[in-house]
Amino acid sequence: MNNKKGKMLFIGLGGMLLFLLVIQQHDANATVHSEADNTLALEQEQQSKSNGQAVKKLSEEELFQLSDQFMNTLVQESDDYYRVLDAQTKEDVIHKFAGIATAEVASIYVDYYYREENGELYIVPTELPPWFQKANNYRMVQLNNHSVKVIQENQSDLDGNYHIEMEFTYDEKTWKISNVTYK
Repeated sequence: MNNKKGKMLFIGLGGMLLFLLVIQQHDANATVHSEADNTLALEQEQQSKSNGQAVKKLSEEELFQLSDQFMNTLVQESDDYYRVLDAQTKEDVIHKFAGIATAEVASIYVDYYYREENGELYIVPTELPPWFQKANNYRMVQLNNHSVKVIQENQSDLDGNYHIEMEFTYDEKTWKISNVTYK
């Protein structure tokens, strides 16, 4: 009889453990939003009500458009010697980011991927930085009424596993990438 109670207790504990693991996994998955479920509407509503200002929401379309435009702007057309055809200075390239990213963010990437030499601008032949991937899951967190952080875990053959956080800020007219960090 004792053996039977011990087996039943063991099975019961195992079932409870399995249940807890399933619940924990469900909770962990709930923090990763698919592309269709990427806003925190309740949090935004509460923030909006608490300070009386309208909350600006970054749409998925705006996120995808800005991340694509950033990479397309970073890679300027060049000749066979990597001389940039449509810009003379790093400052010229930074200005091309005007509607996409802040000058501070743009200058970090331009300083790394470009060099000025003898009055001409050259792109440094190298791989692109790890970046936001539209096809992968991401989280969108409303930081305040005019600021959103997009968080994504990615993997690539070149960069391996990487964590990217992109902040977007609304500046009365449009959204811009205002910070990018990697972990």
